[in-house]
Amino acid sequence: MKGRPELSPTAASPGDAEILTLGKGAFKQESAALASIAATLDDGFVRAVRLLFACRGRVLVTGLGKSG
Repeated sequence: MKGRPELSPTAASPGDAEILTLGKGAFKQESAALASIAATLDDGFVRAVRLLFACRGRVLVTGLGKSG
């Protein structure tokens, strides 16, 4: 996630309030990204979903977990 505050591995354990603040910020940032993507869905998405449903057997999905 770009721009997220990082906690130093040598820093003292964060307090409850800081953990909640970081967690809420992460969810807000991710939900904004999902809303942006949702606005761009078109018939290409429908075609991709139909192709997946038409697959027989298993579908393997891989990735690095990074957006950029």
